[in-house]
This record gives sequence, C-alpha cells and structure tokens, in this order.
Amino acid sequence: MHTASSLNETNLFSHNDPCPQLVIIVKDKKYGLLGYLVIDSLVPGKCSGGIRMAPDISISEITHLARAMTLKFGFKNSFTGGAKAGIICPQDATEKQKQEILKSFGLNLGPILRTIYSPGGDIGIGPKELKIIKNAAGMDTKIRPATHKAGYFTAYGVFVSIKTVIRKLGLKCKDCKIAIAGYGNVGRPLARFLYQAGCKILAVSTIKAAIFNEDGLNIDSLEALANEYGDRTVQTYENGENIEKSDLFTLDVNIIIPGARPWSINMNNVDKIKANAIVPAANIPVTKEASEILYKKGIIYIPDFVSTGGGIMGCSLLNNSFEEKDVLNIMDKTFELKISKLMDLSNDKKVAIKDLAAQIAQNNFARLRKSKTLSKNKWKYFIAKIKEEKNIVSMLERATGRLYKKLQGRNFFLKNILKPGAVAHAYRNAVGDVKYYPE
Repeated sequence: MHTASSLNETNLFSHNDPCPQLVIIVKDKKYGLLGYLVIDSLVPGKCSGGIRMAPDISISEITHLARAMTLKFGFKNSFTGGAKAGIICPQDATEKQKQEILKSFGLNLGPILRTIYSPGGDIGIGPKELKIIKNAAGMDTKIRPATHKAGYFTAYGVFVSIKTVIRKLGLKCKDCKIAIAGYGNVGRPLARFLYQAGCKILAVSTIKAAIFNEDGLNIDSLEALANEYGDRTVQTYENGENIEKSDLFTLDVNIIIPGARPWSINMNNVDKIKANAIVPAANIPVTKEASEILYKKGIIYIPDFVSTGGGIMGCSLLNNSFEEKDVLNIMDKTFELKISKLMDLSNDKKVAIKDLAAQIAQNNFARLRKSKTLSKNKWKYFIAKIKEEKNIVSMLERATGRLYKKLQGRNFFLKNILKPGAVAHAYRNAVGDVKYYPE
C-alpha cells in the first residue's frame, strides 16, 4: 500500500482540479495493482463514499468522484468528508479471483476502513461484495435496514429532482420524453418511478447495448427481463430498435439521465444534445467544458452532487429508525425545495446551476470544517425550525419510538441515556437542508 498526501486543508477548493488530502494506491504480490482510495476531505476526521469495481478504473476517475462526494456532503451540510475507492478487476476474472481481489483490497485498507473511511456500494459492488471487503478489513458486517436500499433511494431523489425540473419547464409528466443511460441499480427503480408518473421512457442503455422506441418502452416488460438477464436485458427486449449507446445522448427527448460511467457528456457530443435538461443519476457525468456549453445553450444541468444525494439521505434516515414512508416524504419536500431554489437563484443571478450549487457546497464545507458539530445557537435555530413543521415532528416522534423499541433488552445505559434529540440530530445530518440552516 503506497500513499501520497496533500494536507493543505484550507485550499481544497482553490484549484480547478481536485487536490485530495490523501491518495492510496493499493497493490499486492499476486495481482499487482488492485486499485485506489482517494480521500478528498475529512470532516471531522471522517469521510465516506462508495467503492466501485471495473476493469478500467483510473486514479483520475476516483479522484474526481471523491471530490463529488465532498461537494455532495458539503451541499447538504453533513458532517462528513468525501472519499471514493476503485478496484481494478479484469473482465475475464473468475469468481474465485474476484473474491481474492476483494479480500486483498479490504485487508490492505483495513486500518483506514476501521477508523476514518466509511465505504458504500457503487458500480460492481453490491452488499455481497462489500461484505467480503469489510470482513477482510476486520469491520462489523452487520446487515442494517438500508443495506439493499441505496440504489432505490438514489433513484427516488433523482425522480423528485426530475419532477421539479419538469414543473419548472412548464411541462407535465405525461408530455415528457426521457432517455436513461444506465439501466441498473439506480436506473431500474428510477424508470419505474417515471413510468408510474406518466413519463414516456424512449431509450435505456446498459453496459452491453442500448434500445429505443419512439412510442415509449414498456417498463413492465423491461423489468421482467432484467430480473432474468441483467445487463443483457436490452439485447432481449423485442419491441425496441437497437442503437449505439453514444446515440442515446443525442435523441430528441426532454430529459437525459446519465447514470453510468463518468464524463459521458463531453466535447464530442455536447453540441448534438437536443434535450431541455440533464438530470444525472450517477456522479461526474459531464466534463467541465461540456457543462459550460450546456449553460450557453440554455440546457438545464442539475449537478450530480445535488440530484444523486438521495442514497445517502434515505439510507441514513432508514438506519436511524425512520419509517420508509416518512423517508420518502422527507425526500419529496427536501429535493423539491433544493432544486426549485437552485433554479430560481440561477435565473436571478445569471449563474449556472452547477456553479451556484458548488459555491453553496464550498461555503457550507468551510463552516463545517471549523466546528465538529453545530454550535448551540445554530442547533437551537434548527430545532425551532423543524418544530414549525408538524409533519416532521411526528416523523421524529415515530422514529424515536421505533429506536427505543429496538433497544429494548439491550444495555441499560443505551436505553436510559438515549434522548429524542439523537434522532433529531440524525435527521439534521441526513437532510441538512438549506431551509433549516442559517446562511
């Protein structure tokens, strides 16, 4: 395991390119280069972000993804730094070799995983793979309520973001045509949400291929095939035209959802985009140069670190005893507020939404870096604000009751010391909405 660090904490955002605090190159004798861990920021001494696995992972990709995590946590005022890890696994690796690579990666990063870095799943890493890594690292592998829900909650946050954009465009869901790049853990539930809302899904893609139907794809049929064929779904779906994956981004649709690998919208295709809006379901889907072109063309681009925040928010709330229906209600209100406010501010200030959101994230991050928790006055402000929302108070009460019930029969200290404020704090850290935080 080799490390390279940059500890100039005050200048994390002073460069056009990310300047991470710590870069770890992970190797072993048998497989050589296993992958990377990039810690972009620590708040306070902690960081979080997913682990992805693919044959062509690069250190540049992981570095930019780690920065996106810092922006994601910063934008929602969460007391966590951003990080990302990537595992290089050959396309032709056997299941045994894959497990050996996962174990070696976890073993090498054990001291980091057990102390400062909290990992999650991503492309190629599901609950099963994550458990192998954590076991090798000597971590707790207990299944939590949200273990299998990250993709679902990410999809729901993107869905609410899209609904808000549709409304702000003066359209209705039934009139909206959509293309989804990445019909996987996030793309599948997202397609279902959009389909049920009345949107027409004209095209989807997987790592294997892409399909198109100008009258709309049948999501019920796609889901049934996906359960059996996985990424080969698009190759077995009969009522669609095969298209190049790259052509999906130039279709005549209202909204494009990039939800696969990084930088899928770039200087090679940005001039051909006809959509009204880009709403990502995956991180870093647009290059910096292409995002500037999108703004000049008047195409709405909701930044990935805003639209994809539902996974973190939803899982955090569910793991802290909130009921799923309450989690979805909170996400509805939170994402609609954030997207609406960003779009309005962008119009008023004549600044790209991406740049505006990044500035908010940076300002929040600077505040978070100075204190380990909310000051007494800011905590009182937050509590006063949520007390104004009767539905939120009832959610907190239900979550607190469930948490007490879950602790029955456990350590006396936990049962008697735990206060409702702990659940309120979990809510604040998960949601971190600008509405509840003084500027």
